[in-house]
Amino acid sequence: MSFSSCGSSSNDCEDAALESTFSDATQIITNALTNFDPSDPSSCQDLKDAYDKYIDELEDFQDCANDAGQGTEWRQFISEARKEIGDLTC
Repeated sequence: MSFSSCGSSSNDCEDAALESTFSDATQIITNALTNFDPSDPSSCQDLKDAYDKYIDELEDFQDCANDAGQGTEWRQFISEARKEIGDLTC
């Protein structure tokens, strides 16, 4: 999803800003997936933590979604993602 402008939002909603913001979080998820060991509970928790951080980054762009007319869909997406992460069993 791409947002071109956020008006009064404190976040920069331009594509380049979004890409920059999510690249670090994506790298953390990639590292957690690379090091994932299903027999190691701490490895599973690391993966859950990485996804939580990514979702936190997404959640920070709620104002952008609101300004783009996608606020309800964005909140639903975030809610569903948090539920799925919560449902992961370690």
